[in-house]
Amino acid sequence: MFKLQSAMEYLMTYGWTMLVIIVVVASLFYIGVFGTNESSGTHAAITPGYKVTILSFASNGVLSAAVGSAVIPLNVIATNCSSSGAIAPSYWPINGIIISIKAQTTQNLTFQCPVTSLNFGSSFTGTLWIEYPQNGQNQIIKVATMTATVTSK
Repeated sequence: MFKLQSAMEYLMTYGWTMLVIIVVVASLFYIGVFGTNESSGTHAAITPGYKVTILSFASNGVLSAAVGSAVIPLNVIATNCSSSGAIAPSYWPINGIIISIKAQTTQNLTFQCPVTSLNFGSSFTGTLWIEYPQNGQNQIIKVATMTATVTSK
């Protein structure tokens, strides 16, 4: 009888301890302590075939991101950003020049998101778009849906 009681005390003491540790670690994973960009509030759901890494987001809505294509080279003629769930907005050129992105490489691009002023630490959710010529016509493609946190003025 004494051995059984001793075994039950052992399970109760250390079982609860292990359960508490598992709950704490799971909670830390859930809130993003062990994540990469998501812990800072900046992340993107990327369209297949593209690579997007958000570099910075300013309070005036200017977002800098490294964008690339996994398969085809791109000659980007315009970029834009729209509010989450919105359709593609009107596009404006990047300083009137074409930015070439070779397949499987990235290039830093600037997107103007539709905000007037955000405080440091505020977040914005939206969609990143690029425009590029292909087969004689301009193609508009959504490259990512993202949430970015203001990191600079």
